[in-house]
Amino acid sequence: MITLDIPHFFCHEMEKISSHYKMDKPLVEKTIQTLLEKHPDVYQLMIQGQAYEEIQRRASYKRFIKAVKKDIYYQLRQYHVHQKESDALQGELKQLVLQEVPWEQMTCLLEQIMSTHISTKERLPFYKTFYHELFQVIDYPESIIDIGCGLHPLSYPFHTHHHLKHYIAIDKDKQVISILNDLASYLLPLIFKPLCMDLKNIHWENISDTQQKKCDLAFMLKIIPVIQRQNKALLNLLCNVPATWVFITGNIEAMTRKQTIYHREKQLLHEFIRLSGKKMIHTFHFDTEFGYLLG
Repeated sequence: MITLDIPHFFCHEMEKISSHYKMDKPLVEKTIQTLLEKHPDVYQLMIQGQAYEEIQRRASYKRFIKAVKKDIYYQLRQYHVHQKESDALQGELKQLVLQEVPWEQMTCLLEQIMSTHISTKERLPFYKTFYHELFQVIDYPESIIDIGCGLHPLSYPFHTHHHLKHYIAIDKDKQVISILNDLASYLLPLIFKPLCMDLKNIHWENISDTQQKKCDLAFMLKIIPVIQRQNKALLNLLCNVPATWVFITGNIEAMTRKQTIYHREKQLLHEFIRLSGKKMIHTFHFDTEFGYLLG
């Protein structure tokens, strides 16, 4: 690997990148160091002793900085931020399920697993408030459907909500569903049903295990704005989710940049509410997330 005084040479660029993207300077420096190996032309300019002011005007340097920003953006877009740690924790989860350990011990591990996934990691500090506020507005549900669930189901207070009978968790991420499946037997007699499925393949009549064919509560956390941008044709499907209550949320800040997106996300959620014809029952606002309960 190339070794060079990166902080000295790129200090101005690292400052700009770390102030714009949600990445600390040491990780920005590491990315620059790694990518220099793929851009030997820039490295040669550096070791030739040319001044930074001259180098930064070169097309090769501009291409390099563009590549650095693209790589950082890609890193920050990854939901599984600690893959090796996640795999090790999943192995531990399997063992604890077999041992039928007390819920308190299981909860500690589940929080560690949730911290490896970007969405649930952001929500960890306020999950207690999240559920407290929700169940101040509605009764405890007997059935839940969680769409685009991620690792959110691991946060649910199963140990206190004994009347919950069905929890259906849907996500297209195979690793997420694998982790959730490992927990299923531990939650018996609750029917915990993780499904690895793309939204476009959902048929509501084939999803629910409840006799009523309708769940009490549907979670759609952070997914409405994503669907709005990527595949608006699926919005009608989500509008028709078979649930009495629907909880939708959006982000307050961008996933990759230090940039407020609250107003944009709010507009997209309100468009969905109008399309669904549902009524807004309650508004929620947490540290990094906001949302609405619809009924």
